[in-house]
Amino acid sequence: MTGAGVGAAVEWLASVAPEPDACRWEWERNPQGVALLPAGRRRDVLISFVNLISAVKPLKAKYGDKFVLTMAPETFFVQLGYQYYGSGPWGGQDPRAGAYLPVIHALRDDLTLLHVQDYNSGSIMGPDNLYHSMGGADFHIAMTDMLLAGFPVAGDRTKVFPGLRPDQVSIGLPACIQAGTATPRPPRSPRR
Repeated sequence: MTGAGVGAAVEWLASVAPEPDACRWEWERNPQGVALLPAGRRRDVLISFVNLISAVKPLKAKYGDKFVLTMAPETFFVQLGYQYYGSGPWGGQDPRAGAYLPVIHALRDDLTLLHVQDYNSGSIMGPDNLYHSMGGADFHIAMTDMLLAGFPVAGDRTKVFPGLRPDQVSIGLPACIQAGTATPRPPRSPRR
């Protein structure tokens, strides 16, 4: 993509930021031509994956290893895709189930780190076909294994989400006990 294409990509990314003008201002004045984009304000960002993918790829190509690409979706948007994907064959499922899978897959070669939030999603079925509940070690192990080994999407062995490299996978835990549901509790300190 040409310089004009990169500019158009940045313009699109800036347009989904909460304060596009501030983002554009930061980008234009930064000597490296980069800006940190906060979470978007448009509700259609999740359904604009094609735009997101086509905007990120030329930026990564332009900045190379200096461009750090991370994602921090919840397990609902990633690992739930093992059991459910989109609205399902009958249209009755939550259409957001597994929604990040195509983005992660399309950007896997450019992805620096996938930091899936292992909380706020309820129990998730693992590839062992058992439900794993948030907050337990088996949940974190099963969710991480799915990212490393890959899994069939919606149980369809002809549609597989391939595993990521180990250096691309991180476990997302809440910062404190009050931040997120089913957070693992630290062991109690002995009383003195």
